[in-house]
This record gives sequence, structure tokens and C-alpha cells, in this order.
Amino acid sequence: MHVGCLVFYAASGDGPRRLGVTVPKKVGGAVVRNRVKRLVREAFRQERGGLPDGCRIVVNARHSAARLTLAEAMGAFRKVAERLAREGYPQ
Repeated sequence: MHVGCLVFYAASGDGPRRLGVTVPKKVGGAVVRNRVKRLVREAFRQERGGLPDGCRIVVNARHSAARLTLAEAMGAFRKVAERLAREGYPQ
């Protein structure tokens, strides 16, 4: 996510798609941090169909993630899905 998040991923090929989200206090207060987590989780929920089975994604938010929108988060998950497909992970 170019909006202030680092995304790490791995696809093992079996099991459910999983998501981990970390938002440090530097991003903002509790309200802002929880908003970022909710947006990332919702984007994952809407875009998980395009991710391969067994995909493990960890999102580490940075300071600028306080301005994250749902559309930007969904776009970032689409890019991850495209990259995994290019790298040969099955859908």
C-alpha cells in the first residue's frame, strides 16, 4: 500500500486466507488506529476472492496510513493478488 503501509505476504497453497494487521501508536490515537484496522480488514474481506488459498498477509501501517481510504486499501490488495499470480501462486 503506497499510502503508508508495508505488506508482507506468503502463499502456502492450503488452508484459509489469513490477515494480520499492526498499527503502531505513531499513526495516531486509538480512534485513528482502529479506523485503519477496520479499513484494512474490510478491504481484505472484499478482495480475498482474488487471493490464492493459503495466502498469509501481514499489513504494517506507517504514519501516513491515517489518511487511508477503503478504495486505496482495496486497490493495494488487488495489486498483491496480481503480484502473487505473476509469481506463479495458483488462484
